[in-house]
Amino acid sequence: MADGGLNRAGDKAQVRFRRRLGLLGSETYVLESGELHITRRTSSETAEWAVSLRYLDPLPVWREANDSRCGWVGVLLCIAAVGFALAGLLERDPDAGWALSVMGALWLVGALLSLTVFFLKRTRMVVFAIQTGPPLEIRYRRAESEAAQTFADAVTERATELRDRDEGGTLAAEIKSLADLRDKGLLTEAEYSAAKARLLDAEQWDSRDIDG
Repeated sequence: MADGGLNRAGDKAQVRFRRRLGLLGSETYVLESGELHITRRTSSETAEWAVSLRYLDPLPVWREANDSRCGWVGVLLCIAAVGFALAGLLERDPDAGWALSVMGALWLVGALLSLTVFFLKRTRMVVFAIQTGPPLEIRYRRAESEAAQTFADAVTERATELRDRDEGGTLAAEIKSLADLRDKGLLTEAEYSAAKARLLDAEQWDSRDIDG
């Protein structure tokens, strides 16, 4: 599978999205069954964890932001350049002062390059809120936009299916629990029918609220 690409194994069995992290690292997202498995590999370590789709908000938020690391590097390089320039001006030895001034100019060039990247390079990400922890941020490059969109749509579809299935399963479980109480003689047939009707009526009103 190519970097930043999307790979489907089977029909809906497994969906993967992979992006590079620098020269040696990578981050892989695997959507399988009811979980999203994440593997982050760098030159020094490999970390793996999983997120249950049942706790994930199926509606993502798409964001763009500047790369803060380049901004901070640019600021620090500016400070270093100013320091070398001042040291060159205060140095009594002309040769040493010239060398310090040249070093300051080089640091200033690095600072300008870092700040240029900070203002021009935008980091793109799709963010999913999670009920049990911090949000999940999936970053991608401009060339990976289509693959990221397709993967996010797959996550939304799977999370929505699980939520709908869980809500339907909850109603069925409550009706089964009432039936068990009736079979044990703890509820009469009339009490069972009335309680079941209340559950179905409440479910109907919830559906109207959502549709409205």
